[in-house]
Amino acid sequence: MKYRLDWKEVKSLKSLSQRNFGRQAGAYAANALLSDEENLNTILTLAGISERDRVLDVATGTGFLAAALAQAAGGVIATDLTAGMLKKAQGIVGNRGNVTYALADAENLPFQSDAFDVVMTSPPETEPLLMRGSCG
Repeated sequence: MKYRLDWKEVKSLKSLSQRNFGRQAGAYAANALLSDEENLNTILTLAGISERDRVLDVATGTGFLAAALAQAAGGVIATDLTAGMLKKAQGIVGNRGNVTYALADAENLPFQSDAFDVVMTSPPETEPLLMRGSCG
C-alpha cells in the first residue's frame, strides 16, 4: 500500500526543512567534505564546466559548489529552499559578479526550460548530480 502525501502535508514538511536546515547552516559551512577543494575541483573537471556555461546549482546549501562553479562558469544561479542557507552561501561565495541567489523550491523552480546549460545539485554527503544539455 502506497501512502500519498496531500498538499498540506507537503507544505508542512517543506516548512520543517526550512527551519531545520536554516538552523544548521553553520554546521554545514564547517563540513570538510562539502568544502574540500580537491573534491570540488574533481566535480568541475568531471562536469566539464566552461566559461560559456550557464549553471543552476539546486539546493546550494552553504554554497561551496556554487563558489567552485563560479570560478569556471559564465554564470551561476544558486538556489535553496532556506533563506539561512542562502545567506551563508553569500558569505562563502562572496561578491562574484557571475553568481545570483534565488530562494526557490527545487520542485517548482522559477526558470524557463532552456535557461541553463548545466544543472547540478549536491545533496549533503552524497555524490553531486549533474545534468547537461537544455536544462531548466
